[in-house]
Amino acid sequence: MIDPQLQSVKANLLADQRQGIVGRGTVTLHPKVVAISGSTATVVDCVYSTSELVYKATGKPVPPVTPPENDGIRATLVLTGGAWKLAKQTVTEGSCAPGS
Repeated sequence: MIDPQLQSVKANLLADQRQGIVGRGTVTLHPKVVAISGSTATVVDCVYSTSELVYKATGKPVPPVTPPENDGIRATLVLTGGAWKLAKQTVTEGSCAPGS
C-alpha cells in the first residue's frame, strides 16, 4: 500500500489494538485485472467474507454485526519500485454477484 491508503489502514489497526479488538473469519478472493495503463492498474473482485471484529477479552462481536456477505471491491494499484501497491480501494458492502 501507499499513502493515503496505507496511513488509513494503519490508523484503523492501531485504534482496534487500543480497544482490544481483533478480527476473525475468512475472506475468499477472485480478483480480476480490468485495466492497465502505464504504471496504474484497476482490479475488481466480488469478495466473500465471513470476517468479523470481536473483543479479544470476551470473544463477543463488535457492533454492528454483519452476516457473511459478498462485497464489491474496486482497487487502484500503482507500480512503485518494481512492485504493484494499493493506492485506493472502494468497498461496496453486500452488493455483488458471487463469482463476479
